Amino acid sequence: MNYIAETVKSQYETIYGKSISIDHVPNPRVEMEDHYYNPVNQNLKDIGYRRQRSLDEEMPVMISDVRKNINMVYGLKNVIKPSTNWR
Repeated sequence: MNYIAETVKSQYETIYGKSISIDHVPNPRVEMEDHYYNPVNQNLKDIGYRRQRSLDEEMPVMISDVRKNINMVYGLKNVIKPSTNWR
């Protein structure tokens, strides 16, 4: 997650020339914060999914989409932030 957050931050600052910060929220889950994770996406490949762009190429598109709908995003702020705690 930190990699994705850093990528979003870097892309946003490059595109818009504004400095932003990353809010770190406590992990509500009980597993270790850093652990090996190797997702398998074979099912996606089996149904024909093929990646079209890298994360760095896709991020400006995603940021633009979010900015177009920024009022809706702010309206969902309390829904998006985690509220469940498994500790």
